[in-house]
Amino acid sequence: MKLLVLFIGFLFFCVSELSQAQDIDVSGHFKYQPSVSWTKQNSLQRFFGKDTLHSQEFDIRENVQSESGPFTFDIQGEFLGLGGTSYSTLEKQSLFLGQDLSLLPDDDTQLFDLSTRALDDNNFAAVARLDRLSLRYTTDQTVIKIGRQAVSFGNGLAFHVLDLFTPFSPLAIDKDYKTGADLLYAQYLFSGGSDIEGVIVPRRSLETGDIEHNVSSYALHYHTPLPSLGGELSTLVTQHYNNWNFGSGLTLNIGEALWRGDVLVERTAENETVFSLVTNIDRSWILSGHNIYTYIEYYRNGLGRSHRDYSLSPSELTGKISRGELFVLGRDFLAAGVQIEFMPLWNMFFNQIFHANDGSGYSQIRSEHDLYQDITLMIGTNIP
Repeated sequence: MKLLVLFIGFLFFCVSELSQAQDIDVSGHFKYQPSVSWTKQNSLQRFFGKDTLHSQEFDIRENVQSESGPFTFDIQGEFLGLGGTSYSTLEKQSLFLGQDLSLLPDDDTQLFDLSTRALDDNNFAAVARLDRLSLRYTTDQTVIKIGRQAVSFGNGLAFHVLDLFTPFSPLAIDKDYKTGADLLYAQYLFSGGSDIEGVIVPRRSLETGDIEHNVSSYALHYHTPLPSLGGELSTLVTQHYNNWNFGSGLTLNIGEALWRGDVLVERTAENETVFSLVTNIDRSWILSGHNIYTYIEYYRNGLGRSHRDYSLSPSELTGKISRGELFVLGRDFLAAGVQIEFMPLWNMFFNQIFHANDGSGYSQIRSEHDLYQDITLMIGTNIP
């Protein structure tokens, strides 16, 4: 793994010389996020840590893409770090609960191990990894891509029903890159604008370390435009962690707004049929000369609990949460958001998530200011 660290370091600091070539595109970013949290008196964080928690996160990423005829090679490395009293408290919770609560990705279930812990102690951890490593072949009607990459399905804005592969958390602020997975992707484009996609995601079992069918995923996704209705229709069939999933999504233009909806029916290992859905509507406005974007969304978690006692949550639910596929234990949620462009380089975001079953909620407010062409400053607060 030391060779992997050296390779990523070489990629970060030396690959810029290659950008002079016309068929190579080089990009990247550096992100630093300090934060402070005040914990409630009866919270688990207060039990394991202090009433005030500090954390520092950084994200360094370098992307290199090279094209040659129908072939495209993509390699993207990242160096992620997390430290502070928030991290040490999280480590204590992990030991107490017997679960890995780390916010840093690993490759324990991936086909290839392209990650290594560069540093790991009580107050700080860092990981160096390849988040993308793929080769794509493209023709007029076909796309074949193999390697570490990201794929997304569905129409969710805050919550995601059809996106089974490393979806974003409903509280995620940084959505530039999904965590990549080792997979085979193929797409065929029909002349009428429809297309069909196939995905195979082999995974290793955490118990044996071997590639096993019951922890892997297979998916077929069909998408077609609906010109007469001004919308689109999609259908998804997957076998995911040995469970069959059947889903469908629809988008329609309603006046100046766009409505979306996804439905997923899952047949669990216990022969239980679970129904989940997400539906939302969004619209852009101009008010007093300012661009405004608004949305509202309803999400039903078919595996979620409709009461406050989460101690008896089913294994299917806790398994999805531990894999990063679900982020809530409850059943019914409402989400709403507003983005206001006060000035061309300054935007404010207001997001609210409400748990309809127990009355709890989560508010998120942030300011995003483009200071320079390549520098953005974000300041925000989360209020549970």
